[in-house]
Amino acid sequence: MITGPLDILFGIILFLGAIVLAGITVYLPPYLIAGLTAKKCGKNPWLWGSFIGVSFGILVIFAWPNVYMNTYQAFVNLGIQLISPRHEETIFVPLRDASKVIINVSVNDANFDVPLNFMNRYMNRYYDPKTHGWQNVTKSEYDGEIRHKVDQFPVTALLPDLEPMSEQNYLEFEKSEPGLKVYASLGKPVNFYNLFFKDYFDSLKRQPDDPDVPGMMRFHDKAGGDLFYSHDHPVSNFTHITCREDKNTPPHPRCNVDTEFVYKGFYRFRLFYGFDRAYLPKWREIDHKVKKLFERFGDETPQQLPPES
Repeated sequence: MITGPLDILFGIILFLGAIVLAGITVYLPPYLIAGLTAKKCGKNPWLWGSFIGVSFGILVIFAWPNVYMNTYQAFVNLGIQLISPRHEETIFVPLRDASKVIINVSVNDANFDVPLNFMNRYMNRYYDPKTHGWQNVTKSEYDGEIRHKVDQFPVTALLPDLEPMSEQNYLEFEKSEPGLKVYASLGKPVNFYNLFFKDYFDSLKRQPDDPDVPGMMRFHDKAGGDLFYSHDHPVSNFTHITCREDKNTPPHPRCNVDTEFVYKGFYRFRLFYGFDRAYLPKWREIDHKVKKLFERFGDETPQQLPPES
């Protein structure tokens, strides 16, 4: 992956060097043979070697281009292997040890330290039900020596107390339906203004308030299901709840909550979480617990910065 000017420079040097090395490889054998033969015949080895070598090289490039390109590609691949960082050793973490492994992440300049058993998936790494563990945890992650800078990170926990996966409850986590699971993610803040574009918001049909969601305005849109808005205009503490049938698990409709989370009075995040609709009457309690959980993951990130004098 190209990440900066130095990477571009190294790439240019690598490909130019491969062109030169491939040419030398094609040129050198006939040059040596012709030079030695010319020397034995009393001729100038440098002149005849160069002439035959260059002629043969040109012939190869034009008559058998695949020979040259294969040689060139071989040098490119060798160069990439030499300058690319070595793949870091990975470690299998069984479920019984997952709580001891802390995954360090940074989002929007705030740091969070999350036990692995809260993370069924992160950065394309997944809990594997067949082996009851995580296969590809790197050694630096295992030792807590690296902090990933990410746009968002997910966690999964069980109601009612948002417990992480353990040897006692892993079967509940492995169910396909939501069940007791709460899926949550914390990410960079977003502008909720796009929910209030005139063409969309005006198309919503206001419904009678739902007693399970007091204080929230209830709507329907063309996709069906229920939409709950905390406000009818964009505000910083806006909350949006969507409850629709899940086509993959029809008997288990799910509700997703999209809201803002203010951490330590300064860091603002988008908080997104979902749960089985059966628990919608308790969404405010769930909201409180989810925010407390992410506060618990926070490390010693500085408190609100003092105002500039």
